[in-house]
Amino acid sequence: MPCVTPSQPTPIPPGESLDIVKILGKTNGGTLHKDGLPMSVNPEPEFEGSLDGYIQPDCLSHRAKNSFFLKAQATDDFGEIKGLAQQASRKRFEGGMKSHRTIAPRRKAAIGNGEGFDWSEHVERLLASHS
Repeated sequence: MPCVTPSQPTPIPPGESLDIVKILGKTNGGTLHKDGLPMSVNPEPEFEGSLDGYIQPDCLSHRAKNSFFLKAQATDDFGEIKGLAQQASRKRFEGGMKSHRTIAPRRKAAIGNGEGFDWSEHVERLLASHS
């Protein structure tokens, strides 16, 4: 069939359909050179030096180590962020901005439909088991 497209209104004459065997036959074994010369095979370059002392980078270092970091991204309350940092590091921090809200104590709830359930313990356990 002639090829006509919006950008090519003048028909292109019909071509031919080739399988890989026919292509290799028409191209002298697969050459891309107009004169039909075979493709040159360049040997792999020789590398100099060694990899002694190379340290593979930690490509996952930017990932959150625990769910506290993820929770901290969802608040603008410095007191809550400070509390999350203390929970994550198990250290107490002094000073800083005063919180405008009080953090209610966590309550345990049955999983049920997930409403009101704090998943952070489960996420922490899962993250710790894959470290």
